[in-house]
This record gives sequence, C-alpha cells and structure tokens, in this order.
Amino acid sequence: ENLEEQKKEFFENFIAKREPCKLDFSELDEPLFKLNDLNLLKEHAGMEEIMVEKKVNGSFGSKEKRIKTNFKNFIEQLESGETDLYLTTQYSESSDDVENDSNETVLEDFLQRPLTKLTSFFSIEPKIFSTLIPQQINLWMGSSSREGSSSGLHHDFADNLYFLVKGTKKFTIFSPLDAKNLYTVGKIKKIFNNGLISYADEEQRSDGAFLRDVAEYNLEHAKEKLERLIENGKNKDEIEEAEAEVEEAMDQLLEYGYDIDEEEENGSFVDDFDGSFSEHSSDGEAAPNSSRKNFKKLEQELNQEVSSEPPSFSKIGVDCLRILESGDKSCINKIYEIFPLLKKCVKIEFYLEESQVLYLPAGYVFEKTKEKKNEIKK
Repeated sequence: ENLEEQKKEFFENFIAKREPCKLDFSELDEPLFKLNDLNLLKEHAGMEEIMVEKKVNGSFGSKEKRIKTNFKNFIEQLESGETDLYLTTQYSESSDDVENDSNETVLEDFLQRPLTKLTSFFSIEPKIFSTLIPQQINLWMGSSSREGSSSGLHHDFADNLYFLVKGTKKFTIFSPLDAKNLYTVGKIKKIFNNGLISYADEEQRSDGAFLRDVAEYNLEHAKEKLERLIENGKNKDEIEEAEAEVEEAMDQLLEYGYDIDEEEENGSFVDDFDGSFSEHSSDGEAAPNSSRKNFKKLEQELNQEVSSEPPSFSKIGVDCLRILESGDKSCINKIYEIFPLLKKCVKIEFYLEESQVLYLPAGYVFEKTKEKKNEIKK
C-alpha cells in the first residue's frame, strides 16, 4: 500500500468521519523520533529559556506566575526527582519575560521553545496526516508522582495529534454528542457536525472562527473601503452603500457585547478572547483529588454560575470518574444524583503507550492521566 493510498484511507476512515485513532510511530513511515534522548535535548536546546508551571495546592494550571528557567536546568530537575514542575505550551505572554530573537518571533507562533531548536529530530508534518494543516506544535513535559495526575475533563477546539515520546497515559474520552450531558462550565450553544462545540458567550462558526472576530474583521474592511471611496472622490451612491456596510458591521459587533466607542477611543480593536484561553491551558495537569473534596462541595460547585475554569472544562471532577471505576455502588449512585445526565454518556478508556500516536478530533471530551510511577513524561 503506497503513501497516497494510506493518506486517502486515513482521511476517509478517521478524519472525515471524525473518529479517534491510535497508531504506532512505526506505522507512520517517518524518521525515528529522537526526542526521548534527554542528553540530546540538553545538547541542542539546553540554553533555551522557557516558562514552566509549578504546582499550587497539588495542582497545575493555576493563575500563578510561571517560573523562568532554561531547558537544561528543567530537565536536570526532573532527572533529580522533581515532580512539581511542568512544561506546557509557551504562550505569547511569556515574551515579556523571555527575550525573542526577531527571526524566531513568527516561528514561535507555530512552534514554541524549545522545539525551535529541535526541528531536525521530528517531523513537522507527518505524511499520513498531510491532509490536515498544523496550527501549533507544543512540547509538554513533566515527571509524574506516585499518585499520578490528570488533565481534568475537557475538550479542545482543534483536532489534536498526541505523540507520546516517553511514559504512559490513560485516556477517558466521550463523543462530542455527549458534551451537553457532561456539565461543561460554559453554556453550549451548538455542536457542529464536525464535532466543534460553540458556547453562548463565545459563539463560533464550524471552522472555529469566533463570530465576534469575524464581525471585527468585517468592520475593519468596511471602514477601509469607505475611506478609500472618500479619498478617491467616488460618487455619493457608492459612499452611502459603504457607510451602510460600516453600520451593519458595527451592529454585528454590538450583538456580541463589543464596546465600539471605548475601543475607538483607545485607537484599536483588540480581541480579548485570546487571553481567556491562554491562562487555562488544557494541557495543565491536576492531582486527581485536588479540586473535589466531598459530595457537598461537588453540589456547591455545580450550582456556581461563575467559574474560574474555561467554558470547555467539565464540572465533573476527576475523582468522580475514579469513583465510577471503583465499583462502589453507594458512591456511584451519589455521583449520579449530582450529575444525572452522566448516566446517558458512553465513555471509552484506553492507554497510550510510549511511541504511540493518538488522533483526537475536535470536540471529544477527554481526560488524560499520567502513569502512576515516577518517570519523566514527554
């Protein structure tokens, strides 16, 4: 079977059908990944400055300021047994703390540190997935504790490819169609056929574009068109038509709660949605029992209208999932009393082992847990 046939088969059977798939590196017909060699990482990217998260009250993903270090020092801390540090997505806000080479600024929007120094050791675009357009490539890395740790139950807004270079992860996944029964923090407005989930306060199109972003873009272009017509002395009818387009675009923005007067006073139209997700990375890991202490607290949190979590996270704590696996009927029944819709959901559980790849389409609600032994994960 040639590569083109493999690509076609994978697209038709998984990408087009929006179905997850687990593969071995050996099935990808790609050069051997070398990111599992810690000495190689230190040699080629050791001096890269990075920002790492530190556990707060047993959990990652807090709003605490991240710690600046270099990649070599971070790896050596993990090798010495440190389990409270975690390398996650290197968000753009870290540019205030880490100096950027001007030649790397654009690259780092797509491929963050320390991967910018390691591109010769992995494939930017694996051949079998070439029908997909890479949006961002991240390296997540940490050392698990004996208790293991969890990402929390959530979904992402883009298709994911998880390449597990080292270690083991346990995944629990639910179909996007189950999302309405999984008590997400945000109010779900629509689940598109491709699995993408749109929320009432941050509505999106099926391609992932936020409707407010689209309206903002339309307003900018309508204003530019009007300015050009006025400068070029075009006739009155054309100018009036352009003015109407500007008014329509402004109305669209106002629909999404946009304060046009305030933004125009500041001289810019800034989308503040980007920051809402950057502080709550879906790749942060939390200790299983850190957020849900007892059933009473569960009920209180379920009834809260305001949450610090992103809309795509579930109010169902990781320890609830563990109780469902325990076989303890009295506790399981109590979970179902608090989350009755959970009974309607169908979950799939599996392990992702070292040198395996998981294709997970947008909208699948999932939780991943680190293997329960001290071992560096990447």
